[in-house]
Amino acid sequence: MFPSVKTATIEHYVHVYRDTAVSISRSHTVGLYKDKQIDKQGNETLVLKRIDGNWMISHIHWSH
Repeated sequence: MFPSVKTATIEHYVHVYRDTAVSISRSHTVGLYKDKQIDKQGNETLVLKRIDGNWMISHIHWSH
């Protein structure tokens, strides 16, 4: 049996402060994985720095 899990983004915001950007999002995951029912909300925070014109991830945080 294959896992049947779906994730949807609830909200997503990006704030840019000169050469730093912060991305904040919340998601909702539901479904069946390894015969267990899943119903969880998750959070993701990314901090990016602009270096030589390119955005580079400097920090990631996930929580569920």
